[in-house]
Amino acid sequence: MGRSGSNVITMWITALLLMAAMSGAKGMVVVCDTNIASLVEHCRPSVIGLLPPHPTKRCCRAIRHANLSCLCKFKFMLPMYRFEVSNVMALPGKCSRINPCGSF
Repeated sequence: MGRSGSNVITMWITALLLMAAMSGAKGMVVVCDTNIASLVEHCRPSVIGLLPPHPTKRCCRAIRHANLSCLCKFKFMLPMYRFEVSNVMALPGKCSRINPCGSF
């Protein structure tokens, strides 16, 4: 299998791990050196709905420790979990981080 095939498999495995984390799986799901379960647990309220609350300190701590550049590869999955894409893209800025993903 070539390098391209290997990248596709890695991406699908990572997508499955992200889905497990976002569906409420307990424990530690690490993707891109980031504890996705913790990120979703602490930040979910700040990315759903039209007028979500400001992110909590715990959410911002998770955002500061997240490898956002790596996680950008999976932003296509956001609508599948009813996350408002504009809210997610604004979250790093609300936590004093630069959003490396650009626009959706």
